[in-house]
Amino acid sequence: MGNSLVVNLYPKPNSSAGNMKMLTVSSSVIKLESGGYTFHEDTKFVVLDVQDNDVYVTYTGETPSATVGHILYAGNSYTWDVDTAKAAKFIQVGGASVIAASQFTD
Repeated sequence: MGNSLVVNLYPKPNSSAGNMKMLTVSSSVIKLESGGYTFHEDTKFVVLDVQDNDVYVTYTGETPSATVGHILYAGNSYTWDVDTAKAAKFIQVGGASVIAASQFTD
């Protein structure tokens, strides 16, 4: 039996999750939840896009910086498992950025 979370290319927006959130990322580390984002219990995926400027991100507790973390490039979108989104910490690479995030079910 196939894994529906892998083969399902079209997740459904979680209408129970409320409105999409816009997270401002600056020179202080921030998580989605600390920016006022609340994850609904039915959410399985988070689709986000990085606007304006690149950001650093970590997923395992470290503070993101130029020496630790991945770069998420402005203008790209990303689909993450909800636990990855909950764990993610962000900080700006250069200038401030905005991350738009929406919740999805399968």
